[in-house]
Amino acid sequence: MNSPPGARAHFIAKSAMDALELPIEGKFDIISMSCAITKSDKT
Repeated sequence: MNSPPGARAHFIAKSAMDALELPIEGKFDIISMSCAITKSDKT
């Protein structure tokens, strides 16, 4: 399968973005959870 370099780079970038999306969402969940925990600790 010989695709042009541009298409190949685009595919790699897209799959990298897809792979990064989940960890980023998970990080936001963890951050909001830790924020909620610290808020409840202060009260």
